[in-house]
Amino acid sequence: MFELSKILGQFADADAIALALLALGTLLLWTRLARLGRGIVTPVVGFILLAVYVPFGGWAIQTLENRFPPVTPPERVDGIVVLGGDFDNSTAISRDRISPGDRGAGRLFAFAELARRYPSAKLVFAGGSGTLSQTEYTDSRAAAILLRAIGVDVSRILFEDQSRNTWENALNSHALARPKSGENWLLVTSAYHMPRSVGAFRQAGWTVIAYPVDYRTTPRLRFGGSISFNKALRLLELASHEWAGLVAYYALGRTNAFFPAP
Repeated sequence: MFELSKILGQFADADAIALALLALGTLLLWTRLARLGRGIVTPVVGFILLAVYVPFGGWAIQTLENRFPPVTPPERVDGIVVLGGDFDNSTAISRDRISPGDRGAGRLFAFAELARRYPSAKLVFAGGSGTLSQTEYTDSRAAAILLRAIGVDVSRILFEDQSRNTWENALNSHALARPKSGENWLLVTSAYHMPRSVGAFRQAGWTVIAYPVDYRTTPRLRFGGSISFNKALRLLELASHEWAGLVAYYALGRTNAFFPAP
C-alpha cells in the first residue's frame, strides 16, 4: 500500500501533472497531431500563468492552515510529539551537517523551544524514510543532527524511525509513547498538514493538542502576482498533495473525518 501511494502520489502533484502535459503536448507539436498538441499546451500554459496571478494554491493552503488556529498550550504538558517530513536526509546524514529541506526546520525549531519550555515533558520525534529508495536515511537521523546543533539534549527524545507516512507516524509514535488517559500531548507539525495529522492521531486512539507551525500563507492573500512563479506552483503542489491525502485517508479509514476540526 505504501509503495502504491508513493507512485500514485506523483500523479496528484500539480507541477508533475503540468510538466507531463507540457511534455506530451510539445511532442505532439512535431507530429501530424500538432493541432492536438496545441490544444494541450495552450490551456496548460494558461493555467500556469493564471495560477501565478490568482492564488489558487495559496487559498487552498490557507484553508488548511486556518483549520486549527494557534492556541496557548496548557500549563501542564505531559508530552510533545513532532512529525518528520521533507528533510534532505541523504545529504544531512552522509555529510553529518544540517540540511533540513524546505519544510523540516520550522517543526524542529518549535520542538526545541517547547522542549526547553517544558523540561519534564516526554519528547517524541516520529519519522522514518518516506522514500522508496535510500530507506536507511531516516528523518530521525537527520533531525537528531539539527536538534543537537541547536542545543537540545537528544537523549531526552524517543526517536520513532520506522514510520513512512502520517498514518504510521500516528500508530508507531502512540505505541512508543504509550500516553495515559488524561495526559496533555502537543502535536507539532506544519499548519497545512495539521488537519490530516490530527485526524490520523485521533483514529489511532490518541487525543492530541494541535500546535501548528511552519505557515506558508499570510492571513490575507491578494491578486496580482505578488509571489514568484516558483512559489505559486509550490503552493499549488503542496495544496494538491495535502487535499488528495485527506481524500485518500478518509476513504481508507485513516482519519475520523474528511476535514478534521478542533
